Amino acid sequence: MITSTAPNRRDVLLSTLNNQLPKLITTARRKAGLITVVAVCGAGAALPVAAQAFNPQPDPPGRAGSASVLVPSKARVAAAPSHQSAANTVVKSTEFAGYQAATPDGLASESATFTIPTLNCSSDIDDPLYLGVTTSTDSSAATIRLLCNGTTPTYTYWVYTPAGMIEEPATAGDVVVASLFQTASWTEAEIHDLTNGQYWVGNTGSGGTGTGAVIGVNEPYSTVPLPQITPTTFSSVQVNGDYLGFENPTQYNLERGSDKLFTSSALSSNGTQFTVTWKSSS
Repeated sequence: MITSTAPNRRDVLLSTLNNQLPKLITTARRKAGLITVVAVCGAGAALPVAAQAFNPQPDPPGRAGSASVLVPSKARVAAAPSHQSAANTVVKSTEFAGYQAATPDGLASESATFTIPTLNCSSDIDDPLYLGVTTSTDSSAATIRLLCNGTTPTYTYWVYTPAGMIEEPATAGDVVVASLFQTASWTEAEIHDLTNGQYWVGNTGSGGTGTGAVIGVNEPYSTVPLPQITPTTFSSVQVNGDYLGFENPTQYNLERGSDKLFTSSALSSNGTQFTVTWKSSS
């Protein structure tokens, strides 16, 4: 007699189910978020295999075996503050138009984007203008200098730190990003020209001493007349990594006597943009 050792069909089927079904049930119940996985034994009994803590929330009454879902509470959204002053108080300065942020906790960084304006040199005005970002102590700056050489306008990247100065020719109409960074042991001033791809940076291993951010148009010599430039919009203005408007900045117009030479507009609604406009040469 020949005796077969091959398993019968029933044993093969039960063995297959016992091997594969736990995996299928585990996968399905994990996706559903259930906490108990069972395996089918050869005799058809159901025995617990593992308790998986996929969902710590108990099932609702009458819903045993269902998945629990955590619904977050509705977030509170604060209204964005307005950066427009009702009184629109503007401080007069004899050498500056724009905005200054005092930064009482210290100045870490400031930056602004603007287009180099066109300088009108119809008359010989030997008085430079500096547009960009500086510190309140004038220890560092990332600016564009505008100067009439006779009736010829000149444009210069004007970048300096306590370590020294960079002067390179610039071009009217180029879009630039002016930035300053400082720590207790490092100071850096830089200008990126987004139009031609040039990049100028000055840095030093000494700590920054500036305690306030100054953004706009500077004429430090308090002389007249001043050359005419096209209106200049400073955008994406940030101080210490935040929008300028959140730093409670002070708005300035450049005035001498009763004459307004340069005026600054109110900040945009999000506090990141303003425009400086030439009004008079003297």
